[in-house]
Amino acid sequence: MRRFLFLQVSSTPFLTSSIDTNPRGGKDFWHTTPLPQHGIPSLRLSDGPNGIRGTRIFDSVPSSCLPCGTALGATFDTDLLAEVGQLHGHEAKAKGAVLVLGPTINIQRGPLGGRGFESFSEDPVLSGQLVGHYCRGLKKENIAATLKHFVCNDMEDERMAVNVMVTQRALREIYLLPFQLAFSIGDPQAVMTAYSQVNGTHVSENKELLQTILRDEWKFDGLVMSDRFGTYGTTGAIDAGLDLEMPGPSRWRCRALSHAIMANKVTESHLDDRVRNVLNLIKLAEMVNANTNQSKMSSQGEQIPSQLSPQDQQRIRQQQMHAIAMAQKQAAMQQQSTQQMGAGSQKGYQQMGMSQPYSDIPATDPSDIHILTGRGVSVPDFVRFLCTCREGDLSTLESIVASQTRSPLFLHHGLLDAIKNGKVEIVRYLLQSGTPISRNTPETILRAPADQQVALLQLFTEHGWTVNSPERLLPRLIQTNNEPLLDWFLEQGADPNIGGPEGDPDQALRLAASQGTVRLLQKLLDGGAKMTSNGLGLFYAAGACPAGSIPHAGLVQPSTEFDKSRIPVMALLVENGAGVNDKLLTQHMTAQYPIVNAVMAGAAERVKWLLSQGADPDLKGQYGSARDYAKFRSSDEMKQVLGVSDT
Repeated sequence: MRRFLFLQVSSTPFLTSSIDTNPRGGKDFWHTTPLPQHGIPSLRLSDGPNGIRGTRIFDSVPSSCLPCGTALGATFDTDLLAEVGQLHGHEAKAKGAVLVLGPTINIQRGPLGGRGFESFSEDPVLSGQLVGHYCRGLKKENIAATLKHFVCNDMEDERMAVNVMVTQRALREIYLLPFQLAFSIGDPQAVMTAYSQVNGTHVSENKELLQTILRDEWKFDGLVMSDRFGTYGTTGAIDAGLDLEMPGPSRWRCRALSHAIMANKVTESHLDDRVRNVLNLIKLAEMVNANTNQSKMSSQGEQIPSQLSPQDQQRIRQQQMHAIAMAQKQAAMQQQSTQQMGAGSQKGYQQMGMSQPYSDIPATDPSDIHILTGRGVSVPDFVRFLCTCREGDLSTLESIVASQTRSPLFLHHGLLDAIKNGKVEIVRYLLQSGTPISRNTPETILRAPADQQVALLQLFTEHGWTVNSPERLLPRLIQTNNEPLLDWFLEQGADPNIGGPEGDPDQALRLAASQGTVRLLQKLLDGGAKMTSNGLGLFYAAGACPAGSIPHAGLVQPSTEFDKSRIPVMALLVENGAGVNDKLLTQHMTAQYPIVNAVMAGAAERVKWLLSQGADPDLKGQYGSARDYAKFRSSDEMKQVLGVSDT
């Protein structure tokens, strides 16, 4: 009997004729990992419930600002939604994406749903009609849509644990109906499951929803993926109909699935179905040549879209005006010479350190649009405040701040601009005026002029911030190769062993080993960085790759210069106690060795050096031994270095 393995390629499954105990993980949140030896490419995904975000949260490529889902829902205009979908499809192409993770089609049943603005309406018929035509617009640009979050994901509080108890009539007539209509009108290619439980079972494991209703009744033949970390088990999800676990690396479809297969807890037919649905989407992307956009991306990983044409700008303005006007008043509103938009919420909300770009609005909007903000805020006053913070006019700033009570959020925007422009006295005044130092404020200092960075950090220390505060900038200094600031941090007592924002205690050492210079690494070691017993530093130095490489997928950009540049770093690690045969053990990986990582990176010079230091090419880890890996997946040069042949 054939055996099948579900290889999660962020999480693309792949069939093989025998059980492979070394399944691959995915690349990241936004890509499937390719299997080039089998002709399976990588697909790029992009978030898309309110614009095409791309794959970077910080320092991302801008997207066009269109009305949110709720505003578009107020238009009752299916043709407009098709136009919006087409514009989003164009921007998805510009960012190299083939699948948009949207639109959101949940029902706005309660006012406290934190993501209600993404959805179109509390009316299921209107929602389904609008979303269906939006999907049609995307398809015109050969971009696939993902309806989410299927289903009853209408609240954010404890969304992974909440159990939505709903009667069959309410489920069918309210919550499922918009999805059903969207499928029949727009034929989207993918569905994303909800985080929550519905009637006692998580949706990603809910066979009634995913199989009985979605596939058997509605005849959906596309891809079903989980929301990020919305998979809660192995066999239940596969049997229920979940094709794709996101993101990679997989938590539930590597070794856990291997054991389930050997125990006959997963049927071959279910595995076939899961694999087929993922590969069908990849095939569809290839057929429409959507994935060729990835070859046009910039060195930063995303292509910067060309400037919007006057026609596109006018289309967006018309969409915005449609969205804010009642249907019977649209004509009158469009005839006004000045269109007033607002008034919005009474206080701003920051998420991931970002908020509304108030200062950019007057510079980018046409002169005949006047914007009203929330109560107590004047746009000209706010812009004047920001400009003063940037230019460093302290006396003017004092008068602006003293003219009326300013909120901490108001002051914090000015603090960020003053930091970026190196205005030390402005920063001093704002901190003394009670401006808070938020979690991500100190990182802004890395964007300040180099000769002002230490002075700005010293001001922060006078107001309660320390070099070992939770945000922990030390790893960022290594990524940016900022030696002067690293020296200052270490002089102030920064602990190189407490990690960065992600909480990884080895993060600084790992980054220095894989990206830093010998000087940076030596500074860390002199500053007290501990050599761990699990071989982490040497492992990452051995497997470091130039930008754009995906070593686990066999995609490596060869560079002899880069290869050789890591050898002095490796030598320093060995001098300080690292062993060339130390094995790495982490939460996501079984045993792994530096020489195997070097082979995966295509680093022939590093492999030679490791062999000269006594590395054993036959030690078996997660991907087999160095020789095992080289035999099937390496260059002729690497095979020659390790003494292996193709036979």
